[in-house]
Amino acid sequence: PLYHSFLSVAKWNLERDDATFNIWIDAYCKLLQLDYGLSFFGKMMKLGEMIETRKVPNINVYTTLIKGFHIIVDIDGAIKLLKMLEESGHNPNVITDNIIIDSLYKKGLLRQGLTLLSK
Repeated sequence: PLYHSFLSVAKWNLERDDATFNIWIDAYCKLLQLDYGLSFFGKMMKLGEMIETRKVPNINVYTTLIKGFHIIVDIDGAIKLLKMLEESGHNPNVITDNIIIDSLYKKGLLRQGLTLLSK
């Protein structure tokens, strides 16, 4: 699938960085294939792509994956990824916060969302 297409970008001399990774992960999320997006993210880390190129997942990559969880209505997955984001040294931005609040609101958990984000 798309993953094999990504591997061929080296032939095109495209930069393999967090922006490129984010585009591919976002494509999977929009196709409602979050599992492939997460797998892609994991494979890149496992293959050392990001480490080798000294690129680490940035806030945009994490936010894209959190939005993927939002799309498939998996708030637990979104919260888990939010915690991973914070543990990696990033702070959620306004977009990330809005996705989390919207997800919790749609589940009837707005108060929990406001508590979570006020920390």
